[in-house]
Amino acid sequence: KEEHIRHKAEVQEANRRKFVDAKLFRDMRRKAGVSLREAANLAGIPPVEMSAYEAERKPFSPEIYKKLMKKLSDSGID
Repeated sequence: KEEHIRHKAEVQEANRRKFVDAKLFRDMRRKAGVSLREAANLAGIPPVEMSAYEAERKPFSPEIYKKLMKKLSDSGID
């Protein structure tokens, strides 16, 4: 359990350093009515990888984050 908490904190810090907010992304995606699978398809990654990004099990790729946030922003969601 402690290792899991430590790992998540490390991922959150890595995301912060890259100006990535996984929780904001997840909230915007849900508000836009975009499924996790649809977001993964837009990004060209497997759904399991998208899930890992959102759950902060893996540092979010800044390129994928920016691409998807732009698509969500362009859809009028904020």
